[in-house]
Amino acid sequence: MFLIIFLCAMAVGLLAHWHVRRTYARDNRVPTLSCYTGAETASDILAQAEGMRVVVREV
Repeated sequence: MFLIIFLCAMAVGLLAHWHVRRTYARDNRVPTLSCYTGAETASDILAQAEGMRVVVREV
């Protein structure tokens, strides 16, 4: 009984992993409308927030 539940959980996990990888690979090729990178967007948002002393670095 335990083995059946374990195998079902593994199958669901593998299907979820496959779906996330496929979706990310597809959507990663779509350019943003604003042509900003994530770091640039985060910097703009933090610059608008007064009193926040956070540095954004690209990795």
